[in-house]
Amino acid sequence: MLARINVQLIMQKLNFAKSEFAQNRIAIAIRQLGKNSGAARNVKEQADFFTSRGIGVDIYSERLDKNNFTGSEAKLNRIFRLPLPGYYKRKAFEWQVKFRLAMKNSALLISHGDINTDGVLSIHNCVHLAHETIYGKSLPKSHAVGRIHDSIINQKKYRILVTNSNLAAKDLANRHELNPSTVEVIYPGYDPDQFNIKDIQNNKLKGREFISFPSDKLLVGLITSGDFKKRNVDGLIKAIPYLDQGIDVLVMGKDRHISQYQMLAKELNVNHRIIWRSVSRDVHLYYHAVDLFILPAHIEEFGRTALEAMACGKPVLLGPMVGCSELLDESTRLCKLRDITPQGIAEGINTVMKQNFHSRVDLGKRLNEIAKKYTSYQQNQKLYQLLEKNFPYIFIDS
Repeated sequence: MLARINVQLIMQKLNFAKSEFAQNRIAIAIRQLGKNSGAARNVKEQADFFTSRGIGVDIYSERLDKNNFTGSEAKLNRIFRLPLPGYYKRKAFEWQVKFRLAMKNSALLISHGDINTDGVLSIHNCVHLAHETIYGKSLPKSHAVGRIHDSIINQKKYRILVTNSNLAAKDLANRHELNPSTVEVIYPGYDPDQFNIKDIQNNKLKGREFISFPSDKLLVGLITSGDFKKRNVDGLIKAIPYLDQGIDVLVMGKDRHISQYQMLAKELNVNHRIIWRSVSRDVHLYYHAVDLFILPAHIEEFGRTALEAMACGKPVLLGPMVGCSELLDESTRLCKLRDITPQGIAEGINTVMKQNFHSRVDLGKRLNEIAKKYTSYQQNQKLYQLLEKNFPYIFIDS
């Protein structure tokens, strides 16, 4: 009974409409911020945007790499990771965050998927759709993330539901019987100070030196934080025998099953045409090093790496179910793969790489112009305006 009363008291304290709550303060909760992923960059940029406007930000995460937040004024709070099975580990994260929020009186919680909130729920992984697309069958009901998402979304406690592409928004609306107009689409942005076409030729030389690759050879790059299965790394490896001679491949990312992909490359006798690299803070140098960025994913709700490559003036090739492809226009039709079979991937790569150098440069410039519409400032401004409209009490005297 006592435990139940305590929980009720915490929930009462988390009623964001009550006047005693701290104004000008936002909490952001996301379990994984341990590597320099697109999600980590998104959270830092989001936090920096709010703190620059006089709004305090508390970030809660189980895995925090402080190096990802160098220069940030946000307060980092590490949540203790309990040795529990997946679903219960996530529930433990939720309750620890809610307890701390009750003590701090934060005005608003932006939850990145794991915490039920009457603030902002941000969903950037459609786990049901991903499983169906990759494996051709429904997600098991026991799947931890699926259980959490189903529970939180179906309860409809949140005031704002945000996702990162129309692809994701359509799936969430159909799957959970939501009014499509209630799902807000805010694309992930990018940092134009890090990803741009300034001194592009010199940056390409720096990139090639960084990965120890000759400056006169052609290089295609799949650059990601991880999850090689979802990103279809095996499809890219199987495409290499169909590539024109003189085209090598860079695979950058971290995956616990990487040895299996390297074994596949050896079995196909193409490992000598692949450069393997792990996640790096100098990811912009990898974009500059390649002649073509490719993301042949089975599904990618958005794909921030594709946008960053575009910002660096690189031609891109995106699979049919990559959310970032929603930004492309008729002038960049070469940037969409027909399909993600090995033959389809090779066909797309060969077609782009057969363009002369100046044509590829022109394509990269067009993509850079598209990317300029989606900087982190512009995208976070959209979120800010949503919060101003729905939670005006946060912004008093900000």
